[in-house]
Amino acid sequence: MLGTNAISVLRGICIALGLAAAAPAAADFPGNREIRLVVPYPAGGPTDAIARAFAHEFSREIGAAVVVENKPGADTMIGTRQVLAAPADGHTLLMGTTAVGTTEIKHLNTGFTLSDFKVIAPFGFQGFILSTNANEAFSTLPELVAAAKAREGGLNNASLAEGSPVYFMAERLKHAAGIPMTHVRFAGSTPAMNAVAGGHVQIIFNGPLTTMPMVSAGKLKAIAVTTEERLPMLPDVPTFKELGYADVTGAAWSAVMASAKTPAPILEKLVRAGLRASQSEGVRRTLANIAISPWEGTIESFDEVIRADRELWLRDAQRLGIQPQ
Repeated sequence: MLGTNAISVLRGICIALGLAAAAPAAADFPGNREIRLVVPYPAGGPTDAIARAFAHEFSREIGAAVVVENKPGADTMIGTRQVLAAPADGHTLLMGTTAVGTTEIKHLNTGFTLSDFKVIAPFGFQGFILSTNANEAFSTLPELVAAAKAREGGLNNASLAEGSPVYFMAERLKHAAGIPMTHVRFAGSTPAMNAVAGGHVQIIFNGPLTTMPMVSAGKLKAIAVTTEERLPMLPDVPTFKELGYADVTGAAWSAVMASAKTPAPILEKLVRAGLRASQSEGVRRTLANIAISPWEGTIESFDEVIRADRELWLRDAQRLGIQPQ
């Protein structure tokens, strides 16, 4: 049996050997190998658009080919798990979103949680707009609350999956305002928006990308936004916070992430190149087109925000009694 001193010596040797092995790998990174950026969503959507704009800029910054791979399915779990299953050597990255921290609300045995990843390039946050059919009698939040209390059964909300951010935004309003509300679930954003525009459902929370075209066309009225500040595209529409509903605040985030097990020297290289790429004119232009407010702070402060955000979603799930299946 080895004594304590012998064990300490062996442990020191192993650590030294590990550092020696990691140093050349970090010095050579990325070498002549391509980097895969896995997008756990279908091609053609807003998350995919950000990933492709970033990949173009990141390739120049990191000095290697960057290939975008769409791996949708199982509520983002297929693509996210694939990143963690790959070697943690910086050559496989994830186009991460709020789902990295909230998928466990809906699913057991996800195979990952937020702490399994490190952010290398934060993009920013996309808030939600509460809107209603243009022909509805109410046009402001106080009028909406009064209408919900006066109407038998309250209002119908066009919702996506239970546990999704837009579902929770509606629940936060229901809880904060004390109004009756029924969720009418739709399979996707487009049919949900069409149902509100057609007057079949009264209200919906959704992102600017899908909401603004219908607002501009006069089919929907924007009531309030969930961001901390008013949206530049809707300067006359107040935030929930300024209307006295501070709890009805939230946004979906997006960022490129690496496995948390990636060696620190490689992470440092990824972060340096990732920050330059995420702040490039091309990426900023893409974010503006999708109505995402770019992140202006540090990666450390972004980490703090998304971890606090995750706790809010988990608290919503606990309050509503939502159990992962």
